[in-house]
Amino acid sequence: TSLQDHSRIVFTKDETRLDEGLTLFSCNQNTKAHDLGSFGLTEKTENGFIPDDFRHEIYLLIEENGKRILFSGCSHKGILDIAEWFAPDVLIGGFHFSKLPLDDTLTAYAKHLDRFETDFYTCHCTGTEQYAFMKQSMNRLHYLSTGQSIHI
Repeated sequence: TSLQDHSRIVFTKDETRLDEGLTLFSCNQNTKAHDLGSFGLTEKTENGFIPDDFRHEIYLLIEENGKRILFSGCSHKGILDIAEWFAPDVLIGGFHFSKLPLDDTLTAYAKHLDRFETDFYTCHCTGTEQYAFMKQSMNRLHYLSTGQSIHI
């Protein structure tokens, strides 16, 4: 059976307002300034597998009391671009860097993110070693594990 016509399925546009202060974004129309690749993830087409473009990934922006809080999941479209597109006060999500080496490139990514006035709460797919390495270059980087709570 197809879920396409199921009453609980809601198809969203590039920007879908859920309620006051709650908006979903796909950012599929946004220009990417940084190509971080597809992290080895692919999608199956008629002609075989191609790099995933993550058109299915969405972001939730909460705007309340003058704050902008973004939930980004694994940030497959690239955390550098996502931070630029939204410039939120708080960004909660993975960076998808867990397989990256601890080198000058990762340092450059950290310094790029540190330019934003954003508190970053990152998790699982960032990688614990990558988090510790990036923390040396970022003032507002925090790790968020399952079961932890944060107050914003």
